[in-house]
Amino acid sequence: EIVLGYGLQDRFIEGQQLLGGALAPTHRLLLDGAHDWVTWRALWRRFLAQYALLWQAQPTGRAVPRP
Repeated sequence: EIVLGYGLQDRFIEGQQLLGGALAPTHRLLLDGAHDWVTWRALWRRFLAQYALLWQAQPTGRAVPRP
């Protein structure tokens, strides 16, 4: 599973949008922000809030999403 997050004012937004276009909308996290720690921390918090409960440890040690 891949989840891509980036700020809408990121100076590398063209590449982020290109990669994001290959992902389902549910696997993209977009926030108002730039290419900086403030935005990355906010994206991390949103990622954990949205996905942490969906992931569980498997016997193989891999984390996989729950349905």
